Amino acid sequence: VKFNVVVEPNSWSKIVQRRGITEKSITETQINHLNFWEEFKDYASNTNTKLRVTRSPRHQHWYDISSGKAGINLTLLRNTREKNIGCLIWIANNQKIYDKLFSNRQEIENLIGEQVEWNENSNKKASTVKCILMCNPDNQERHTEYFEWLLVTTEKLQKALLKYI
Repeated sequence: VKFNVVVEPNSWSKIVQRRGITEKSITETQINHLNFWEEFKDYASNTNTKLRVTRSPRHQHWYDISSGKAGINLTLLRNTREKNIGCLIWIANNQKIYDKLFSNRQEIENLIGEQVEWNENSNKKASTVKCILMCNPDNQERHTEYFEWLLVTTEKLQKALLKYI
């Protein structure tokens, strides 16, 4: 008798085993987040991106990428409630870095070529510079398009960050 493998375990099953998560605590949305980020990481590994997409995907609505600067992350977002994906520069507790980027706002927006949301949070944990693409993140037929947008836009954000910081 020969058995054919129909389904192999994915990262979700490993996470569940490692962290002792019960099936009752797993939501469909969390599974979809994890699958999306796993697919994104696989997609990125087959491109010539300079982004370091190396972290293990998790079941959260965000995925962090190192920016190459301490205290600053490039964060990718998947928002199923508001129907969008996005990427942002997350600046932890450093008003000077945000101010430097904001003072070059026009040049950065021209470089990125997308609408940019500037969120100064001087009294909060972090400030952000964010780009959003309105879409349905659960539409699997368009994931490749979404992954390409995330890579290209995040590369532009990183380029702007490294140019002005």
